[in-house]
Amino acid sequence: MTVLGVAGADVRGLHIVTRVGGEHFAFPVSQVEEAVDAPAVARVPAPPTGMLGQLVHRGRMVAAWDAAWAFRLRASTEVAATGVALVLRDGPRCVAFVVDDVLGMARVDPAGLRPVPEDADLDGVLRGVCRLEEMGHALVNVVRVDVLAAIVAPGGTIMHGVT
Repeated sequence: MTVLGVAGADVRGLHIVTRVGGEHFAFPVSQVEEAVDAPAVARVPAPPTGMLGQLVHRGRMVAAWDAAWAFRLRASTEVAATGVALVLRDGPRCVAFVVDDVLGMARVDPAGLRPVPEDADLDGVLRGVCRLEEMGHALVNVVRVDVLAAIVAPGGTIMHGVT
């Protein structure tokens, strides 16, 4: 799946909704470069906790992280061949998070966001939670890509010497 086709469309409020374990997470389309089905993640020696390895994306190496680890849902595990890598861009940072599945796209109305329950977001990676009609009124966590990317790639990507 690629999100390149929405580049010319009105992307305000548009999010890609994913599943990680039993939870739903929404990522702003404006910060998703691509969703790569069954990514080929290469192991790296002595990776930091949560890092699955690296994948080649558009001619550059991008660090691939376990989304479940990032959202504190479970310990980092092997990459599932059926997972999806969301390649995210935040300014100089480009990172990938491997999720279980991409469920689709939906508009998130900022007025519909509710605060994250106390002690449910220790790292501040969530903007809020909402119910999305397009997803069967499922409770969806809306991700702050800037905070998530800063946690795993504080100095940027390989362009700045850090992957």
